[in-house]
Amino acid sequence: MVRGIKVHARKPSKTVGATTGGERSCQLEGCGGRQIAVRWPNGKLTWCCTEGMVEGEKSYRIRV
Repeated sequence: MVRGIKVHARKPSKTVGATTGGERSCQLEGCGGRQIAVRWPNGKLTWCCTEGMVEGEKSYRIRV
């Protein structure tokens, strides 16, 4: 995963984080997605699964 790609939080939130470059297999049983490390403006680091995200041209949006 490339570092610095924007990740938009679920609507209606307007919070935007950025990928850190970390990536791993999703920990949920039966999920074929990848978890991407995202750092949010408040400093919190979360692992977001690609199965719950919509990939845009230059960013991602969390949909679930």
